[in-house]
Amino acid sequence: KLSKTESANIDKQLAQRKLSMEDTRKHYAEEKARFIALKYPDGAPAAVTESSAKPADLPETEAAATAISEAAKISTPTTTKPVTKTTAAKPK
Repeated sequence: KLSKTESANIDKQLAQRKLSMEDTRKHYAEEKARFIALKYPDGAPAAVTESSAKPADLPETEAAATAISEAAKISTPTTTKPVTKTTAAKPK
């Protein structure tokens, strides 16, 4: 009886976690769409909109990993300042 109760509790926890994961995916999909809309006000390039589609043949975890890697490609590249050489003043 105790093991059946524990099993039922575990099943409830799994269902709650799956709902939480779906909510998180939905939230970040909305955030990604908002980011793209703000970054590209005249419309996103085709490469950006195509990468937003979830491949149907990949399992959930691989699709999520693909979406994350595609989102990383969209991010703005960092700019570096040119290195200027400074020399210490020589004493006279």
